[in-house]
Amino acid sequence: KEVLFNSGGMCIGCGREIMDKPYGFCIDCMIDAPILSGKYCQKCLMPITGYGDVCARCKSSGVNYINELASPYIYDGIMRSVIHKFKFDGKKYIAKPLAYAMYKEYIKKNWKIDYIIAVPLSEKRLKSRGFNQSLLLAQHLSKLVNVEVLEDVLLRIKDTPTQRGLDFSERQNNLKDAFFVKNKKLISGKAILLIDDVLTTGATSKECISVLKSAGVKSVNFMAAARVILEED
Repeated sequence: KEVLFNSGGMCIGCGREIMDKPYGFCIDCMIDAPILSGKYCQKCLMPITGYGDVCARCKSSGVNYINELASPYIYDGIMRSVIHKFKFDGKKYIAKPLAYAMYKEYIKKNWKIDYIIAVPLSEKRLKSRGFNQSLLLAQHLSKLVNVEVLEDVLLRIKDTPTQRGLDFSERQNNLKDAFFVKNKKLISGKAILLIDDVLTTGATSKECISVLKSAGVKSVNFMAAARVILEED
C-alpha cells in the first residue's frame, strides 16, 4: 500500500523535498535511520549474542506476560529526532510514515489480531500535549491492516510523573494502579495488539498487558515505533 505519508513532500528527517515515499524519508535519511535488525531477544527486543532467543535479563526475571513483540527502528540518531518532533513538537503527520514501517513489521510477523489498543495518556497529559501519539500510530496502522482500534477501553486513571530518567523498578512503581480496563466483555477472549511510540524498559507495556490479561484477553502482542537500546547491567 504505497501511500503518500509525509506532509507536502518533505523528508521527516531533514525537511528536504522528496518524491512521494511511504516511509517519509529522503534517501540519505533512510540510510541513516537505525533499523532494529540482527539477533534480538524475543521478549524485550534487546540485541543478544550466542544461543537462544531470550536475553539473560528476561530469563532471570521470568518474563512471560507478552506473547510477541516488534519494532522497526532503534531510538537513536535521526529516529530520536523524528520521534521528538512527532511527540513534543506536534508534528502529527510523522505518525503516518512511522505506522507504515510498523505495518511492514506486522506483515513479517503474520499476526492474527482482533483489536488494536494504544497505550493511553492521562487526561492531564492528553490536554497538555493535545493528542495521544500512540493512538495516532494505532489509527494509521489500523487502516493498513484493517483491524479496528478500540478507544476508551484501556484507560489511564492515574496521572503519574514522567518515566524519563527512571530505572525499571522505579518505572514499575510509578505505574502501579495507573491503568484500568472498561468494557471487559468486549475484549474477553480476544487477541490484542498494543501500540506505543517508544519501548524503553518495558514497564509501561508490562503494566498495560497485565491489566488487559486480568480482564480476560486471550493474548497480547506489542509493537512500538522504536526501541531504546539500554546499557547492559
